[in-house]
Amino acid sequence: MAHEGKMSRFSYALMVWEYRLRDLFAEPDAVLEKIGVQKGFTVADIGCGPGRYIRQASELVGGAGRVFAADIHETAIRIVKRKIKKYGLKNVVPVHGENGLGAIPESSVDAAFALDMFHAVTNPAVFLGRIRRIVRDTGFFILEDGHQPRLSTIDKVEASGVWRIDAENERYLRLIPKQM
Repeated sequence: MAHEGKMSRFSYALMVWEYRLRDLFAEPDAVLEKIGVQKGFTVADIGCGPGRYIRQASELVGGAGRVFAADIHETAIRIVKRKIKKYGLKNVVPVHGENGLGAIPESSVDAAFALDMFHAVTNPAVFLGRIRRIVRDTGFFILEDGHQPRLSTIDKVEASGVWRIDAENERYLRLIPKQM
């Protein structure tokens, strides 16, 4: 996914523990309601990590919806698969690999989101193009800056040529597809 080399298993395990600690004090699930995930949607959690958002996404889209949980790290996909089994998330599909987005059908996603990972993408134009391929013309993409300045995120989005900034807040940009 045009991403910096995968982190080691040890680094990944530390990240998972950091998220668990953070989630004790914050409400990660509240994000999805705020961005507009609805019943019947097909959503893609890009860089899903340990699946912090998949339960809430599964509940919000309901039985008629679908959640693609995509990540390049095999440990993330193993954790996601355990959560799918543990919580009976029948509408969550794990997607693994550098080019794993190819497993998601073209123009099938109503809402995609990439939270706390965009700073690690080494080829933003390719990455943003791959996301555009899976998002419907009427869909949207929520892109969090991660650990980079907002202006850097905006520059990368504008350089991609495939997204238009529809709205923004202190946490993320809401992007909609540019009509060609």
